[in-house]
Amino acid sequence: MYEKSGIDWWKNWFIQFPELFEFFPAWFIVSIALTLLEVVLYMRSRQDTEEPAFVSPAESLILTEEQTALNSAPVKSRIVMIESIQQYKTIYRITPDGISEEIARKTFEELTVDAGNTLLLVHKSFMVAPDLIERIQRDGRDYSLVLKHIKKPIPISRNKLEDVRALLL
Repeated sequence: MYEKSGIDWWKNWFIQFPELFEFFPAWFIVSIALTLLEVVLYMRSRQDTEEPAFVSPAESLILTEEQTALNSAPVKSRIVMIESIQQYKTIYRITPDGISEEIARKTFEELTVDAGNTLLLVHKSFMVAPDLIERIQRDGRDYSLVLKHIKKPIPISRNKLEDVRALLL
């Protein structure tokens, strides 16, 4: 019979299959093998991702008050950007205390008038203050903006990209 104490027992592991079929039905062994294969493939796919599946609450997309205070001179309250999610707009303002968020149910046109027509529509869901744009970064086919006081990258639509580039030059 087959001896497991030898050095190359792992080369002939499949010889034990007939003995396994005597104790367990074939459908059971096949289901276990498929489950193990599924687990291995899932684990390998998780290794390919760079970021964890969850975001810790300590990681904020907005700079902290200390970082904002260090990176800028005292500024009066003004709008940095507006993000649209369906009919709600999140208004990000820079204040002497840091970045504040306000949610309003207004259109972009109404908010642009309130801001004094100083905001630039860079995407169907984002308006930004053009003087606070640091740079444009590319991620594959997509482009995004990096603002001075916001860590969150702001997407740029392809048809607005040339307008933003012209503004930065």
